[in-house]
Amino acid sequence: EYAYRRQLTITAVQATPVPMGYSLSVTLDHASLVQSGKARADGADLRVVRGRTDNWTDLHRVLDPVSSWNVSDAHVWFQTVEPIAASDDSYWIFYGAGSPSAPLEDPAQVYPVWDDFDGAGTGGWSFDLFGNATGSEQRGNGVLRLEGQTGNIYDPSDDFLFTHRPVNGDFVADVYVASAGGVAGDWADPGGIMVRQHLGGASRHVMGAPILQPQAGAQNTFRLADGASTGWTVHSVSDPLPGYLRVTRLGSEVAVHYSTDGQAWEAADTPRTVSEPFVDPVLVGVPFTNKVSDSAGWVEVDWFRLRQAMAPEPAVDLGVEQIVGP
Repeated sequence: EYAYRRQLTITAVQATPVPMGYSLSVTLDHASLVQSGKARADGADLRVVRGRTDNWTDLHRVLDPVSSWNVSDAHVWFQTVEPIAASDDSYWIFYGAGSPSAPLEDPAQVYPVWDDFDGAGTGGWSFDLFGNATGSEQRGNGVLRLEGQTGNIYDPSDDFLFTHRPVNGDFVADVYVASAGGVAGDWADPGGIMVRQHLGGASRHVMGAPILQPQAGAQNTFRLADGASTGWTVHSVSDPLPGYLRVTRLGSEVAVHYSTDGQAWEAADTPRTVSEPFVDPVLVGVPFTNKVSDSAGWVEVDWFRLRQAMAPEPAVDLGVEQIVGP
């Protein structure tokens, strides 16, 4: 049914085994395949499969949320089926089917957590108010909206809104903060990502968030032990919204990155290590402050993604094109 294929070789780097269910990506020049008549422009014929000879298993594959088909750098994600101790070359990309069946493309089968907030269900999320904050959360119609009146995420006790979920292990979490409005004071944190140990007001945490005033940028806020003072740094960005925030947790070290396009990422600060180590599960989610106690502000987030992380990341090699035939 498929005219062409390319082999994917996954290699565990520095003898660190790749776990089952690990999200991996491959970048390919899909536009050149379309221009040469080998693939459909809508990507409907592209498959990620696992197997050898005639024993193939179709896997879920999804485009990165900031990628598209028929471009020179289409970014496709899939998930490992079983652990990889050293190397595995049994994964393939197939394409070139004239009348393909519908592809498997459920993001929930590719990432441990994916939410584009199209449904009104909870999706594993919880919502909490800290300190004297008042406000609400709405999920649905493609948006997570946090709205309210808050103080600050700062010592000795935090005062903010938080949509969160429990997460175990190392991870990379990405969020697209689409817009913010209403009333906001200086150093307000409209959206972003927080890693937090617990729901206590003085919990250790690391957070990346956009900052609009008095300095535009991406802020990294951190309390490295319960009850400790809070530190912060700002990475200057001329127009931080809309924008993308990324938080990477490796043990008790957390790194914050910012991107204007979701593809090229800049470090917002040096990685921070909590002096009181994180204990699983940690709480991960979207925080909100407007730092005005008598007027409301709001933020809207379009999507949230979380995947397992390891250092170094596995290598994925895309082999040469092969003609599929008798």
